[in-house]
Order: sequence, then C-alpha cells, then structure tokens
Amino acid sequence: MKTKLFLLPLLALLFAACDSNDEDPSDREILIGNHTAVAIADNTGDQTAAFQQIVQAFNVGINQNNTYTLGIDYNAAAEAAGRTDVNLAGTYTLNETAKTFTMMVPVSATATVPVTFNYEILASNRVRFTTNANLFNSILGTNYQGNLIVTVQKQ
Repeated sequence: MKTKLFLLPLLALLFAACDSNDEDPSDREILIGNHTAVAIADNTGDQTAAFQQIVQAFNVGINQNNTYTLGIDYNAAAEAAGRTDVNLAGTYTLNETAKTFTMMVPVSATATVPVTFNYEILASNRVRFTTNANLFNSILGTNYQGNLIVTVQKQ
C-alpha cells in the first residue's frame, strides 16, 4: 500500500511536468515584426548576390493591426542608374490555413493591387515568401523570371 501511495504523487508530478501550456507560436505571431531580406531567387536561380550589388537594405515591417511597410534602399550606383528607393505601406490579410499573405500594394493615390505570397515558416525567425515575379516586377521595375522567392529574417 505504501508503494501505491508513493507512486500516486510521483505520477501526478510526471503528468504535470509533461503538461505544458507553451504552445508553438502561431504563424501570425512569427510574422509580426520587422524583417530583413536575406536571400532572393527566381526560376533562374539564386539572385541574392546580384540583388545585394544594388540594394543597401530590404526591410518589411508586419504589424499587429494588419498593416505593413516595405522599404528597399538602393545604393548610390543603382540610384545613379535610375532606380528610386521604394517605400510602400498598406494593409494585408493573412490566411494561416492556406499559408498566404496578401499585401494591398498602392499603385496610385486611390488604387491598390493585391499581391499574394505563399509563405513557409522556416524557423521562428525566418520565413520564405513566394509570389509571381511579374507582379513584383511591375511594382519595383525588376526583371525576375517565374516565381520570386524572398527569404526574410526577423530582426
């Protein structure tokens, strides 16, 4: 009987230790924050080195209130060649079931265009976004082919 009484509290402690309220963070929790692009590719392959030759910074801020900011700061040589820094702000929708992130991108003072990215959580601080390169090309004046794949890391 003493053995059974001893085992009862031990089993209770064991179950309590295994019962954790620490749930994995939701996709939304991982996405909220400031991110920096660390890799970029299209259907022709890795474009990171070429992108880094003309871009000083590529930052995306994803806010709790369903707004975003996207900033691309080109270097002096790229600006001398006619590129203009990009600063976009707008709203977004997130569908965690479909793993899509849709940014409403302003194209004029009164019009927006939805740009939908599929996303993949690579780590708690790293996300890969994929979209049709043509949409991105029309907004940024780039010439990526097929799918554009941007990997960002939370700062």
